[in-house]
Amino acid sequence: MTRVLVTGAGGQLGQCFNQVAADYPHFSLVFKTKHELDITQTESLQSFLKYHPIDILINCAAYTAVDTAETSPSQALLLNHSAVSNLAQLAHSSGFKLVHFSTDYVFSGTQKTPYREDDPTAPINRYGQSKRLGEEALFQVSASAICIRTSWLFSPFGNNFVKTILGRLAEGQALKVVDDQWARPTYGIDLAHAVLGLLNHPKADQHHCYHFANSGVTNWYGLAQAIARQRGLETTITPLPSDQYPTAARRPTHSVLDTQRIENTCNLVLRSWEEALKDCLHYL
Repeated sequence: MTRVLVTGAGGQLGQCFNQVAADYPHFSLVFKTKHELDITQTESLQSFLKYHPIDILINCAAYTAVDTAETSPSQALLLNHSAVSNLAQLAHSSGFKLVHFSTDYVFSGTQKTPYREDDPTAPINRYGQSKRLGEEALFQVSASAICIRTSWLFSPFGNNFVKTILGRLAEGQALKVVDDQWARPTYGIDLAHAVLGLLNHPKADQHHCYHFANSGVTNWYGLAQAIARQRGLETTITPLPSDQYPTAARRPTHSVLDTQRIENTCNLVLRSWEEALKDCLHYL
């Protein structure tokens, strides 16, 4: 049986993997939260792995506070770069496969066609820069590592746009939502299924970087409208350009990911983000 360690198990994505674990009995998944196993503490990781050898490490631990990273970048760099570099070195020395997650924010958002895995990166905020540095460290050290880039993650767990908007709509709040940032939303449950399916696929190692997101492109306003529509809520939602909603960190305006590589490798048919949203709202 393949032994799999999932770090960052208390976060949104880690909880998604926990939710689907029973569907993959050929994997023995062990889940550790940041309080149980801190990926920034190399000695603790080495000690754990010495007594609990693994075949695969799925790293769901990450710093995701995009705006806070602008004024306090050190924590973002620690989790998204330094810790990933350490994990990659451990993977290389211990012989386990490392799966790490990155973001559409490594791209500038100026390209009008969907971003492929080998397109040039040019992050425009410090969060994106920290994630790109983590990618570079990963690829420099670990030859067997896999990086999964995703975008606009949502799920029934943790903090995310869908849960925030749903809560405000339920309170009857009128909303103003940005309508000029475009991407493909990603349902965390679908992402977890895709990754575990990829790891069990004989052609997984053909590539070291994959993009995953649900099919269909939208903006934040369109996503908010879909939440209201699917829940039958009548609250007013007004579209707003980004320049009227200032944030500490700039966001890419068009960070649509091309997912053909993972689709072709695993013979995946990706469902629409609207269908995935329906499942998420039903769970909530």
